[in-house]
Amino acid sequence: LDMEPDRDALCAAIRALDLARRSQEAMALFAELERRSLRPSLEVYNIVIAGCARKKQISKAFTWMDKMRDEGIKPNVLTYNALINACEKCEDWKRALSLLEQMQAKGLTPTSATYTAVIAACAAGRQWFRALQFLREMEEKGLKQDLFSFNAAISACEKSGQWMQ
Repeated sequence: LDMEPDRDALCAAIRALDLARRSQEAMALFAELERRSLRPSLEVYNIVIAGCARKKQISKAFTWMDKMRDEGIKPNVLTYNALINACEKCEDWKRALSLLEQMQAKGLTPTSATYTAVIAACAAGRQWFRALQFLREMEEKGLKQDLFSFNAAISACEKSGQWMQ
């Protein structure tokens, strides 16, 4: 028997490799999906984009989102969260805010993780006032504030010399 793994098996393997932080091997399997003209799932695109974010490869992350859209796959909240995380790692708070606006314009509802990523991006850009605004907005929208969101807001104040806030 000479069998090749199907799309679902390759996607599951990519997910497992990502969890093991073996991104080069995951990307090799992604290339195999493409070579065999198998359409990657939304989840696989999100994994690839999040991997780019972890490595501070912001332009690659956005290229993958463009490719995903070209394939007719609509980004979801997790896609935007990964891109906002990439913005935070690259200290591009303006782009993070733009992504938040884009996702809302597309009818996607930001989660606590989304707001925490935006607050962290504001912290990276020393935008303490905006960070605190988003922390308040989380509360107003009934989203759970947690250790991560408070730490990001505190970091924004600390980096901006606004420790009294």
